[in-house]
Amino acid sequence: MTGTINTSICKLDGLSTRILADWKGVSGEIPECVVSLSNLRILDLIGNRISGKIPADIGNLQRFAVLNLVDDGLTGEILSSLAKLANMKHLDLSSNMLTGQLPFDFDLDLSVNQILGSLPNWISSMSVLSTLNLDSNMISGPLPQSLLSSTCLGILNLSKNAFKGNIPNAFGP
Repeated sequence: MTGTINTSICKLDGLSTRILADWKGVSGEIPECVVSLSNLRILDLIGNRISGKIPADIGNLQRFAVLNLVDDGLTGEILSSLAKLANMKHLDLSSNMLTGQLPFDFDLDLSVNQILGSLPNWISSMSVLSTLNLDSNMISGPLPQSLLSSTCLGILNLSKNAFKGNIPNAFGP
């Protein structure tokens, strides 16, 4: 399948799932009107040629549970409105060109982007953080000691960043 995501999709009021994964021929931007699909729970556009930014009001989709935009060509800031998505179970924005800070409170895979700054100390207090993948970004500063006190964290990938300082003792000598 080739082409763009037509704005007529936004007339499908009852649409709950939209999957166009790994078709490679889908290009263009995610239509802004997608935020009007109040029943949308899953948006999976992995492995296409999607460009532009994530729609600004996507955080208003309160039923949203899965947002999978891996390996597209997305640019712009990681939206703070994504933090409002209380039902989010899976968020994967890896392998894009996103920038900005981390506003989230759920499992994260933001690998292969252009995230700047340091890891905030509150990241270890995320209630269900079992996976944190921030591989291949531009995150700098020291590793927060508090990150090591997380009891739920099972997978931690911070490789290919610009961290400074010593490796915390909790990781071993």
